[in-house]
Amino acid sequence: MDTTTNAIVFEDMIDFRQPRYGGDGKFDLQGKRVILVGGVGCEASDYLEIQECVDSAEGGCVALLPRSSDCTLYDSAVLAESAGALAVLASGPLTNTRVRDTWWTPDSTLVTIPTFSVTNSVSSSLLSLTPSYVDLTANLEVGVHPTYNVIAQGKGGIEKDGAEKRSGSQSVFVGAHLDSVAAGPGLNDNGSGSATILEIAIQVSKIGGDLNNPVRFAWWGAEEEGLIGSRHYVAQLSDSEKSRIAVYMNHDMLASPNYIINVKNATDAPLVTKPGQVVQGMYEDYYNTRKVPFMNGPLQGGSDFLSFLEGDVPAHGMSAGAGEIKTDEGRTLYGGLADAPLDPCYHRACDTIDNINQQCLTDISQATSNVLWSLLNKDNLASFLGRN
Repeated sequence: MDTTTNAIVFEDMIDFRQPRYGGDGKFDLQGKRVILVGGVGCEASDYLEIQECVDSAEGGCVALLPRSSDCTLYDSAVLAESAGALAVLASGPLTNTRVRDTWWTPDSTLVTIPTFSVTNSVSSSLLSLTPSYVDLTANLEVGVHPTYNVIAQGKGGIEKDGAEKRSGSQSVFVGAHLDSVAAGPGLNDNGSGSATILEIAIQVSKIGGDLNNPVRFAWWGAEEEGLIGSRHYVAQLSDSEKSRIAVYMNHDMLASPNYIINVKNATDAPLVTKPGQVVQGMYEDYYNTRKVPFMNGPLQGGSDFLSFLEGDVPAHGMSAGAGEIKTDEGRTLYGGLADAPLDPCYHRACDTIDNINQQCLTDISQATSNVLWSLLNKDNLASFLGRN
C-alpha cells in the first residue's frame, strides 16, 4: 500500500492487515482519494461523502473508518461497500498501535472490496494530508473452509460398570487453541498451551476412573479467526449440558520469552463467576506456597475462555503474555526487559521453538497440573467451587 503524495510506504502485517472477510481477487487502485467517513461509520448516513464520490468524475473513493466500539469493522465494511467505496481502511484504537480485528460468523456475507485494518500511525499519516490519495495494489484470497475441534472425555468419575460415581456430577473442562496465525508457526501461540494440556491429558489417562470427577479436554480450531471453534461448541450446548461443566480452564501462550505469570483475575471479567474466582485462588495458593511470583491481569480479551463466559459457563485462564508491554514491576518479579513486549514474536514468523521460555512453561504447566489434580479429586466439586 503506497501513498501517491510524499511517497509514504506501508508494510503488510506491520502497518496493516487484511481481516478474514474482506476482498477476494486482484485489485489495483491508483491515486484514489481517501475520505474519513462521518460519525463513527456505523450508520448508512455516515457514508454520504463516499456516495458523492462515486457519482463524481473520480468514480469512487477509499473509506477511512475512525475507531469505534459502537459496531464491528465487518458492519462498517458492509455499509461502506453498499455506499460504493472502492476499499476500506479501518484505524485501530488510539491507545493501541496494533491493528484491530473483529468477529465474523460463518453465516455472514463476505465483503468483496479490499478491507484492511490499519494502525493509528497509518491513519494519522493519511489525515495529515489534505486531501490524501493512495495507491493500493492487492492480490487477496478469502474463502470459507471447515475447521475442527478435538475433544477428549476422560473416564474420571465413572465406575467400572459405566455408572457415574455421583449422579449429575460435573466435569472440569480444560482447553487450549490448536491453531496459529498464518504469519508464523505459533510455537508459543499456541503450541505451548496445546502441548501442556496434551501432556496433562496423557498423565490423567493413566489414572483412568480412579478420579472422583470427570475431566474433558479440548483443542480448539480457528481461535485466531475469532474464537470460531469454541464459540461453535458452546453455542450448540443445551442449558443442561452447560450446567454439567463445573468450570472451564483456558491455556493460551504459556511460554512467552519476556514473560510474566498471569493468573487472570476472574473478578475483572465480562461474567464474574464463583468457580472462576475459586480456581484463581487455587493457582495463587500454589504459587504462594512455592514463593513463585504471579500477577493478576484481567480475564478479558480474545481467547477461548470468552466463549464460555459469553455462554454463561464459569471460566478461568492462564497466560504468560502476548504483545503487552512489560512493566517495571514485571521486570522486578521475573527479570527480562521492561518497556518491551512480553512476546516480541507474537503473531510473527519468529514464534519458533527458540521463542519458548522453558522456565515459564514449567512454572505454569506444573501449577495447572496441581490445580486440576485437586479439582478432580474433590468429594463435592460443585460445593467446593460454589457452582449452583
